[in-house]
Amino acid sequence: MIFLFAALLAGIIFSLETKMHLFRLKDITAEPGKILPEQIITHSITAKQRRFWPVLFVQREKYCRKIEIQYPLTCRMDIAGWGKVKLKLKVLQPAAKIYWDGKYWYLSSNGKIWQTNIEENSILNLSELKDKPLIYWSDDQMPPCSADNSAGNIKTSSVRAENIYKWYENLKAVGWLDKIAAIKTETNDGISAVRIIFRKKNGGGGVSVLMPENCDDWVVAGLAVNKICSDLQDLPQTDFIDATYKNKILVKTVVQ
Repeated sequence: MIFLFAALLAGIIFSLETKMHLFRLKDITAEPGKILPEQIITHSITAKQRRFWPVLFVQREKYCRKIEIQYPLTCRMDIAGWGKVKLKLKVLQPAAKIYWDGKYWYLSSNGKIWQTNIEENSILNLSELKDKPLIYWSDDQMPPCSADNSAGNIKTSSVRAENIYKWYENLKAVGWLDKIAAIKTETNDGISAVRIIFRKKNGGGGVSVLMPENCDDWVVAGLAVNKICSDLQDLPQTDFIDATYKNKILVKTVVQ
């Protein structure tokens, strides 16, 4: 009896769809508009999803994933009426610019990473990166992402954006952030550390300060360095300061 009822219901639904296109996808829109090309929005929809729009909504995570691996944004799908769906798009905000594997990368606040030269970056707002130093990621560190591009442009990074934000906050707290030319991760004697490379007042690279891997120690170490060297931008590139020790600051000057 239940089987017959189910078959009858399926027949009714099929008849309604054939005659009235009751379950056809009527409309799909994106908010905000003009972020994604129309063909990108519609190209990701299968024929089955067009004929029976509830399938598209059930498979919305898979649909959004296709877009999210190509464009630096997040995508969420909501129902906007019978046969209508709306995409809620949010462009990713780059938290840092990284140089690794011979390429430049953007790292977003939600832990995504992608190359800086892809066409899809035209939707980005890079204002937050304007005053942020470039980060050189050393090959002896854990790679920030897979170098395989077969899975799309946008990857999940092993680098935690929260840690990068802490770097910036602590560097700002000791008065260094706007004086830095670059930041470089490295390993010395098997111990990971971060090298802060200063910018000289007249341009070019200046003194470098080696900081401990744990950025929670940076404020104390940085303030100690400031007591020893009143203006780090006046020091030459040949000078080197090691602040990775707990109870001392090591200053090296190379005499030429």
